[in-house]
Amino acid sequence: MKADCQRALGNWPESSRLYELVTRLDPEEISPHWYLGNYYRQTGEYEKAIEHYVRMSHLSESVQIYNDLAQLYLNVDDTVSAIKTYRNSIAVDASVENRDGYMELARLLNATGQADSAQVVLEKYIELSSGSIDARLSLIETFISAENYNQAQAEIEKMADEYPNRSRLLGQLGMLSLDINQVETAKQLFTKQADLDQVNFVPQYYLGRIAIFENQPELAKQHFWNMVDLLDSLPDGWINLAEVYREQDSLEMAIDVLREGLERVNSGKADIQIYLARYYAQLERYEAVINILDGVVDTSTTDIALLFTIASAHERLGHFDSSVVYFERLLKVEPEFHPALNYLGYMLADLGIRLQESKGMIERALARDSLNPAYLDSYGWVLFKMGDLGQAEKYIKQAIDLMENADAVIYDHLAEIYFAQGRVEDARRVWEQALALDPNNNDIREKLGR
Repeated sequence: MKADCQRALGNWPESSRLYELVTRLDPEEISPHWYLGNYYRQTGEYEKAIEHYVRMSHLSESVQIYNDLAQLYLNVDDTVSAIKTYRNSIAVDASVENRDGYMELARLLNATGQADSAQVVLEKYIELSSGSIDARLSLIETFISAENYNQAQAEIEKMADEYPNRSRLLGQLGMLSLDINQVETAKQLFTKQADLDQVNFVPQYYLGRIAIFENQPELAKQHFWNMVDLLDSLPDGWINLAEVYREQDSLEMAIDVLREGLERVNSGKADIQIYLARYYAQLERYEAVINILDGVVDTSTTDIALLFTIASAHERLGHFDSSVVYFERLLKVEPEFHPALNYLGYMLADLGIRLQESKGMIERALARDSLNPAYLDSYGWVLFKMGDLGQAEKYIKQAIDLMENADAVIYDHLAEIYFAQGRVEDARRVWEQALALDPNNNDIREKLGR
């Protein structure tokens, strides 16, 4: 009674102490275990909660006790005990009323690679429940886990025929069809869902993605425009629509789409801003890139693609100190991200600073991609800056041999090496090659006048 009073007053620490005393004085009394088990569950002391639930299960075999105990085992990552406990729950009550016991047991069996056993459990519950839709959907997922794709497909088609007017179910079946690469079936199901529920944006999204997969950009745009017309507050429709325009080389239109999306979305603006920054980078509008990302990137940012984009934009604008800061932050997140190792290493070499460190970074990049011509050029360039002209020439020539498309910068580097070696005519010849590749490069034109 004292324990109950303390609990009623909200004094759980004192009531739990008293309940613990009751359990020792009267081991057969279940109620103190019930209160203690729930108290420890709420406070996150799962091992203690499990101890009391186990005692309760010995005193009274109950579906609720077993199902709660199984969940507690999952809280401490003891899946084996959870599976055993759900089996105990079904042994106590094998009727259709014990839905949680059947469904959770099947889920755990699936998660632990026991798809055949999960199938047996689900088929039993489907029989008891006269065809539970949730259980049948779980059965399809079980077939997929076991790579029984034909059975999964057959069950999908059967359910679609039985329930042709249930919009949400058709969408679920469409997503399961995509899981087994049945694109045509998925397209049919999402089309039916869109016809049934014309204010639902979800089928428009999936039909748009399918159209992209089938290389039908105009159809994809139609579905994504439908999606943003139905729900303009989510970023997904705007981003997918913009990506279709980008793939069609309509970057300006893609940018207009994203700018409109920014005005309309309620949350997820940062996702749109990231894509917008990448598009501006492709157009070499680096001030715009920085203006956008300054509002997105902060000291907690760990997205390496985002950090790379803003770091390279600063470098292109000559903001070398800021660029170095962002590249170094990126490399703290992903120390062996070789595009950043090469970019930062080359930038330091080009500035003629921290050359030994620069050399080490580029060597690490080459260890990841030894035939990358950009990395070989960077390595040759840092060796040139360090005065090792012979080795610099060797690596720059390797880069030229491996280039798919001739690059004026790499030819310029080779010419600089020749000039430093006193091979003026060779240098002039290579600078002329570089100028032919980049006729508007005034720096190379001036070098020819040396």
